[in-house]
Amino acid sequence: MPHLQPLEPITLNYTIRVDRAFHQGGAKKTIYDILVPVMTPMTPLPAHDTEALKTLAQLDDALALTVQAINNSKAKHAFLDSLSRDPANFVKRWISSQRRDIAIILGEAGRGNAEAGNVSEVWRTGEAWKEGTDGSKKIREGVGMWLNAKDKDDERRQELARRQQQQQALAAR
Repeated sequence: MPHLQPLEPITLNYTIRVDRAFHQGGAKKTIYDILVPVMTPMTPLPAHDTEALKTLAQLDDALALTVQAINNSKAKHAFLDSLSRDPANFVKRWISSQRRDIAIILGEAGRGNAEAGNVSEVWRTGEAWKEGTDGSKKIREGVGMWLNAKDKDDERRQELARRQQQQQALAAR
């Protein structure tokens, strides 16, 4: 992969004249155009270079894991920083946010009817999870979808970690 390696140095042979007569005498200045051979970035990789393509895929996977770790760390830092600055208001805002999320999951958000105000009471008493209660099917379905998405993300992370371990094992040989 020549585009990942440093370029060869360019050597220019020249002489610097330091004599006063040359510079004060109004000597003619000379300008040179130097052609430098550089590979264009749009040059496609050869199709038969599978090792380079595998290396690029591994680097891409490692980069994706790193970016994901940075995003997770940033979110965790923002969460803890906000909590440390004003714990009481943070908890109030967080509970309010959770209440809105539950209302959305139940399909109660945005209706504008009197039943929407009753959502918190249903959750406080635990009635929402009982069979036959309005919303219990929606809640179970929403939680199931969330767990399914979480499982797929976990599988993806495990696969990327497995590939990274294989790459490290191959590099150690």
